[in-house]
Amino acid sequence: MFQLFKVATVAAALSVSALAASATTNGQSIAPAFGSFHPISAKTVQLIPLQNGFTLHKYEDGKMALENPYGRPMLAQDGQALQAADGSTITMVGNEVARLSAEMRRVNHR
Repeated sequence: MFQLFKVATVAAALSVSALAASATTNGQSIAPAFGSFHPISAKTVQLIPLQNGFTLHKYEDGKMALENPYGRPMLAQDGQALQAADGSTITMVGNEVARLSAEMRRVNHR
């Protein structure tokens, strides 16, 4: 029984080390990509940081989607005034919650 426990422990340690080795690509860790501020899709033209941590996703067709500080799509009224982090005011055009949700699911955002 003790021998079986030792074999299982060694196998678990090897699998964890193999998983850690596969998490790096060309000597670079994958973790920094999660913290970077970049568009999810090629159709997203611009990401605008807003006050209080929200993010505005602006698409190439001019419509917009709002993401809360926790990374979840939020409802916003068409024509709502939003304050950018730099102090400028942006008027919300459209409400692309479903579009942003679909993009996040497609790239496994969560």
